[in-house]
Amino acid sequence: MFTIARPPPRTRPVAPWFVLVAISLAATLALPAVSNAAERATTLRYGVSHLGRELGVLKMTLPSARSGVKRVVVKGKLTVPGSSLTVTFDSQSHMDLASGYARKQNWRFAVFGAPRSARGTIERDDRAGKAGSTPRWRLNAELKHDDAVEARVKADRPGDISDIVTFGSWLARQAATTDLRTHVYGGYFLYDVFGRHAGRETVALPAGPRMADRWELRATRPGRTRVVTLWTDPEALIPLKASVDLDYFGSIEIALLSVN
Repeated sequence: MFTIARPPPRTRPVAPWFVLVAISLAATLALPAVSNAAERATTLRYGVSHLGRELGVLKMTLPSARSGVKRVVVKGKLTVPGSSLTVTFDSQSHMDLASGYARKQNWRFAVFGAPRSARGTIERDDRAGKAGSTPRWRLNAELKHDDAVEARVKADRPGDISDIVTFGSWLARQAATTDLRTHVYGGYFLYDVFGRHAGRETVALPAGPRMADRWELRATRPGRTRVVTLWTDPEALIPLKASVDLDYFGSIEIALLSVN
């Protein structure tokens, strides 16, 4: 869970978005394809920074299975230098390992000492659309603050829906394209994500430079657009690095430290 010292304001604060961004980048980077069904669960470590300042290290554990709907767990601790802001969290999504899409969310955290949680389901709506049309999927989720519903998201979209924990796995499976479109649940909102494959380049990492596919993305909802850049390993299908723009807060970056 998240723990932040001062009392929560009653209006929606900036901090929950900061927290969800941290979860999203951590989890987005934490979902490589499993190459051998007999392998044990995979543990990944990522370093997190904001404007060049180190915030902490995140640890993710991935299932060893290659099929079915399995749980992906994201844990970590972040501390903002020069402040009392320390963020710890324990969240999970159930992911369809064949497609990389989410099926259920169970995220737990606290902001300014007040507990928050997000729970949701994503299900195929076989009743919607005409025969032969693109299947539609339903999202039914709510985010609670002090056991009171703070945000409720009910939506359906053509094509499947992912969430901030499973998006990286889905992206790593995609062929290079200049017209990438999908939908991502992020806690308070459902984002429509548009982007493109921006070529292949060498990306600098703490463990040394690696060749990577670069993805330039825009996540939009009414009144807000987030710019995200992701780099993925074209051979191992492992996301290597991510950066997300936080408007006047600058950007948060996460880079792969190790895979065990």
